[in-house]
Order: sequence, then C-alpha cells, then structure tokens
Amino acid sequence: MRVMVVIEQHFVEHNGSIYTDIAFSYLYWKEYLEVFDEVCPIARVSRVEKLPEGWIRADGEGVAFVKIQDYLGFWDFLKKSLRVFRDCFSAAGRDGCYLLRLGNISTFCWLRLLVNSTPYAFEVVGHAGESVLQVKNVQYFGLAKLIAKVNHAIVKQQVKKACCVSYVSEYVRKLYPPKAMHRSWIFSGVKLSDEVVTGHRNSNSFNKDALNIVSVGRLEPEKGHSILIESLKTLAERGFVFQAKIIGPGKEYDRLASTVRELNLQNNVKIIGKIPWGTELFKELDWADLFVIPSLTEGMPRALIEAMARGLPAIGTNTGGIPELINKDYLVAPGDPASLSDKIEALARPELLEKISRNNFEIALRYSPERMRIQKREFWNCLKSSNLPVKI
Repeated sequence: MRVMVVIEQHFVEHNGSIYTDIAFSYLYWKEYLEVFDEVCPIARVSRVEKLPEGWIRADGEGVAFVKIQDYLGFWDFLKKSLRVFRDCFSAAGRDGCYLLRLGNISTFCWLRLLVNSTPYAFEVVGHAGESVLQVKNVQYFGLAKLIAKVNHAIVKQQVKKACCVSYVSEYVRKLYPPKAMHRSWIFSGVKLSDEVVTGHRNSNSFNKDALNIVSVGRLEPEKGHSILIESLKTLAERGFVFQAKIIGPGKEYDRLASTVRELNLQNNVKIIGKIPWGTELFKELDWADLFVIPSLTEGMPRALIEAMARGLPAIGTNTGGIPELINKDYLVAPGDPASLSDKIEALARPELLEKISRNNFEIALRYSPERMRIQKREFWNCLKSSNLPVKI
C-alpha cells in the first residue's frame, strides 16, 4: 500500500530527479517505507537547468513525487491557482492512503477527498493562521487577517473529518481538537540520534569573557529574528559583552544582514544563513552558551530540542509549543525586544546556566528516537488500516 503525503514544501527537478534545500530529503521519506510499500509526496515542483548549491536528493527507491504547479508567494498563487487546483484535484484521485498537512495544496486535495469520501489522516504542525499575519505583501485592506481566519477555520474542519490526527505539541491539539471518537498522537519529527545527544554542561563551560548566543531557524518574518537583533542592540548599548550568530535558510537573510549593518552590530552579530544539518551545525551549537528562539508563532521547534539535547540553556517566547519545552521563568512575550534583552542579561550567570542546561537536557530526552518512532508507527498504521469513509 502506498501513502500520498500532501505538503506545501517547494522542491526542484533537475535531470529527472527531485531535490530539496534542507528539509524532506530522501532519508526523511525512507522512514515511511517501514510501514508503506511506496511514498508519493504531493508537492510544488519546478524545473531548473542548474541545481542550486547545497540542495540534496529527495526522491529515490520507493519515493516518487506527484508534481504540482509551483508558485512563489500569495499573489503568484492567485495567478496560478486554477492550474494548482487542477493538479491537486488530479493528484488526489489516485489510489493510496492520504496524509495531509497545512497549506493550499492540502486544502485543494482535501476537496477531492471529500468528493470521493476518501479517508485521510492529518498532521497539524502549527497555527494555520498566525504565520500569514507576518506576510508583508498581503497586509492590504485587512487581507492578512481575513486569510488567517479562513485558514484557521478550514484546518478545524479538516481535522474533524480526519480518521486520525497527529500533532507536534499539546498547544496545537488544543487549537484543533479531533473528534472524540478519533485517535490522535503527539510527536515531533526531531531526530535525536547519538551524534546529536551529548549531555548537560557544568558552570565552568560558561566562565567566559563574552556570552556566546545562537539562534537557529528559518529566516522568515514569523521567526522573530528582527526582534532578537533589536534586543542585541540594547545589550550592546549597555556594554554587555556577547557574540551572536543567527543561522538558517530563508528569504529574510539580506534584510537581517542589512539591519545588523544599520545598527552597527557587525562586530557582535553574524547572520550565517544555511548550515547543513550535521557536524558543522553541531559545532555552532557547542560554541554557544545560550540558545534564543524569538518566534512570533511556533508549533514545536525541532532546532530548540536539538540544542537542548546538547545541553544548551535556552530563552524563548511564550508562544506555540515553546512553553512545553522551556521553563516559564525563561520565557518572554513574543515581539518584546526589551524583555528579551533583560532576560538574556539576567541569565548570564554560570551557575544558573548550568542549572538550565541540566533541566533542558532532561526534557530533550523525552523526544528519544524510540519514543518518537513508536508514536509515528502507531499513527501511520492507523491511517493504513482505516477504511471508513469520511462523513460529510
């Protein structure tokens, strides 16, 4: 039996093969083959003559993509929406088990599944509306708020009609509760392999002249990196000694780098951009004394769990699933640079950082590979065995 996984991720096709920038590589899809015979991701794909640097293979043995018309941004989606709808409607008519996630493609495919009374599972990875509020090119006539409300309402219906549902955090399960008779799971896609997990740190490792700060995540508006930079400017003005690195792929790279220059923070803050997952990224985490996640909206941040597994103390915003990982004493309100700078300065004590490190490491171990594996297999097997039609 094959599984059709509907996602909003952008891929490229080069010489007949499918590639991804960082997420959803072949190794990710290969895990599904422990339960299903074949995996068919339904996703946006565009052809390229030259493969972008650093992109890795996404398809392979047992993994065959169903290509949907690619688009970039809200207005391009509107322009190409009819073609996107046709592609999705066709893709959702194929035989197989269907697993949906948030996004436009998922919604279009969902309509075909309803027409055919095809059972499906749904994965909820965050708030369906909040990220839209950060998109600048839809901030006209209240359009962003309208889209956010519509997206939120649609996902509520998608979850209610799903045969089984998975969530990345308790926060999103409360946002989109399943029907009482439907089964649900909470698990993260984080991979805490032996190479990731190190241990907690002692106070001696924090005895330095400067506090090393790192933030890892997609460079997108909803991740709040501009708020972090603003808070770092305040720290620099106070004479607080620190070095900071902001790491991740995304369209905000140039704007963030420009902000650092405008605030004259070049000697303290570096916008690194994308670093491949693995040894190079782990070195940056080990260099740091403090992990900061300034997100304006969040589901369950895998980068934070990985940092905690390496014994990093962390400060985060009180949003999404972050409070399920970080003690309330180390949280700040989203979009509040003043509180963030105050919190960073208050925590910069070796003994306190050691305490937080120990606590974070223990919490990270809750996301052990075996525990996550059991949850995922139960969820996938629920989808595989489901043959009840969706009631409309």
